[in-house]
Amino acid sequence: MIMKSKQMIIIVILILISIVNGSRYNYNCHQYENRVYQLTVTFPDKEPLYCALRLQTHGMFDELFSIAGGNNAAELGSSFALSNRVGYYKCLAGNKMHLTGLGYLYKTEDVEFLKENGAVVIHDYSFRFHNDGKKLTGQVKFAVFKNGENPFTTNDKPVFVGDIGQVKGELLKYREYYKL
Repeated sequence: MIMKSKQMIIIVILILISIVNGSRYNYNCHQYENRVYQLTVTFPDKEPLYCALRLQTHGMFDELFSIAGGNNAAELGSSFALSNRVGYYKCLAGNKMHLTGLGYLYKTEDVEFLKENGAVVIHDYSFRFHNDGKKLTGQVKFAVFKNGENPFTTNDKPVFVGDIGQVKGELLKYREYYKL
């Protein structure tokens, strides 16, 4: 009987340790879900660009860029026509969040690696939210791969790696509808 009690105590202790360890790495993102942030992204020696970032439930996001149609060399260094982006996010300790997004750059004669068939682009954001969740700061990195390649494997190498951009963001509050 004493042996079974000790085994039960050990099992309970292991379960508690597992719960504590799991909770250390499973940070709550619910406070950011179903919110739209406007981001200002600035790459070194470039003009700022703007992005609407929607953080959906279950760690998914999508974003729309103000310069998606091209004619954006001042912001990106070359003119790219961008698709919308989709991706996933994960909350980390200390109000931090990591986001990984996927999109496409459309075919164009103006950029050498886009002449054949366009390209797939991935980007990684690292954010730190202010305590109230209404503002954020961070960085973004991106890399471009040939269309059809899997940018998430280490086998496929990028054809272009962009500079690191500085990010500032602000929660867009709900606006009441008024007849104009």
